[in-house]
Amino acid sequence: MLLWAQKMHKVKVSDDISMRIPANYGNMSPEDVSRKYAGSSTVFIALTDYQQAVDLSISHKPTRWGRNDFPVLQDLFRGAISEMSESVNFTKETIERIDDVPFMIFEFDAVTKGSEGLTSGTQKKYSYIAYTIYHGELLTYNFTCAQRLKNQYQQDAPTILSTLKLK
Repeated sequence: MLLWAQKMHKVKVSDDISMRIPANYGNMSPEDVSRKYAGSSTVFIALTDYQQAVDLSISHKPTRWGRNDFPVLQDLFRGAISEMSESVNFTKETIERIDDVPFMIFEFDAVTKGSEGLTSGTQKKYSYIAYTIYHGELLTYNFTCAQRLKNQYQQDAPTILSTLKLK
């Protein structure tokens, strides 16, 4: 359901970060967070809608990179996204300001093969990922759903990101 047609409420992501999310979004189970977000980043918040059709997370990890490194980082992230997928179609790659903070934004459709032990078969996903450097950390906003649901959720991803508030 499109966000403009539903109620949104404010959630505290951390002491310094808040955002507004649709009323039908809630926390992912700890098991789902562990399975979907295993890695070197710490997840601040991981949400899904009640149908579990959407994954929305904000994570962070320490970095030595700075905002002046965005052109290099943009190339690195684009390459990393491409390496994780069999094929990627980038529909947006830009730098935008959210709450007066620059974010590198990537919107794309990707085809990935499931990893053994996790999922099997080919998966087609729509993703809207935004990165910034904030207080010496790489902050990542990740909105993902099945590609077949892209038309239903494509407006939600940037709308939710636009509500992000950083102190």
